[in-house]
Amino acid sequence: MLFSCKERGEKIAYSTGIWNADSLGYHRIVLRVEKKSNDVVAHIEWRRRDKDPEQKGFILLDGKTGQRIMNVTGININREAGDIVFQPVTVPGDYFLYYLPGKSSGRSNYPKNSLSFAFQN
Repeated sequence: MLFSCKERGEKIAYSTGIWNADSLGYHRIVLRVEKKSNDVVAHIEWRRRDKDPEQKGFILLDGKTGQRIMNVTGININREAGDIVFQPVTVPGDYFLYYLPGKSSGRSNYPKNSLSFAFQN
């Protein structure tokens, strides 16, 4: 079942958070699953600047347990949007989708960030 914020008249809330961007990714999307379902499809609108995002992976974590969701796949991934399908474990619950991992080096006042695409789905 596919739901989008636009169809339901909801606004997307943007905020900052704290997580390990070096291992998880520079960007995180919080997905809320409210009803029990065998599979969930999430349509995510983003503005990715990286080349070939369909060839890169992402990490999906269960917000309650912190465990990685392994039964997940990306479909129709491009620079403007992507759809992911996953099997939720904790319902109701939040799921954290991380993408664009990187490494920071240098000093805190002059950091050097580089993207790494080590993980694949």
